[in-house]
Amino acid sequence: MLHQKLQTLEQLWIQKQGTEIYHQLYNATTQISGQGTIQLFSGQSELLELVQSLLEHAETAKLELVSYSQPSPEIILSWANWHLQARDLA
Repeated sequence: MLHQKLQTLEQLWIQKQGTEIYHQLYNATTQISGQGTIQLFSGQSELLELVQSLLEHAETAKLELVSYSQPSPEIILSWANWHLQARDLA
């Protein structure tokens, strides 16, 4: 199920559907951090802004699911790597 969702997200990326990407991946309690940064993104407005910024600066995205666990039916803890192809700005 999770792998299918990642494929859907890659298609939404191509279509530049930032709001739908947010709704497919996150909710109001989601917290995201990235490798090499101490910044924590949380809440709908911060996460939407992050997704929109990534959409603006990257041509394509491939999501690699590294690991996940589901401690309850409502919660999935995951580690996913986003591989982004930078948009040619020239």
